[in-house]
Order: sequence, then C-alpha cells, then structure tokens
Amino acid sequence: MIIIFGIAAFNSSYSNNKDLKIVICHRNHQLVIPLSALEAHLKHGDTVGSCIQDPIPPGPGPAPAPSPY
Repeated sequence: MIIIFGIAAFNSSYSNNKDLKIVICHRNHQLVIPLSALEAHLKHGDTVGSCIQDPIPPGPGPAPAPSPY
C-alpha cells in the first residue's frame, strides 16, 4: 500500500527510510524521487513539490465591432 503525506510518500509494506519518496519539480517536469536523492536535486536548482506554471495572461480580447454609423 502506498501512503501519501503531503509531498512525501512511503510504501507501508516496508519499514525503512530508503522507501520514502518525494515529489519535486525537475526542469519543469514533476518527478517522484527517493528522499535520499533530494539533496542532490536541490543543489542543482530543482524544487520540492509539483511544478506550478504561471497562467497565460489574457490577451487584449476581440476587437470592438465597427460602428454602424
């Protein structure tokens, strides 16, 4: 059984820390990695948690209709 606590998860059928996993954002891609690999990923700029992209700002919208007058 996989149990998830926030951003970390572990497989409850094992009892040691090597099975702990964490979600990271690696070069704008979400990965689940062993907790033991987290420090190396953080050193090269990855972040803990899901990748959140900035929303695309709305454009100027449709042009106004020409006046019938």
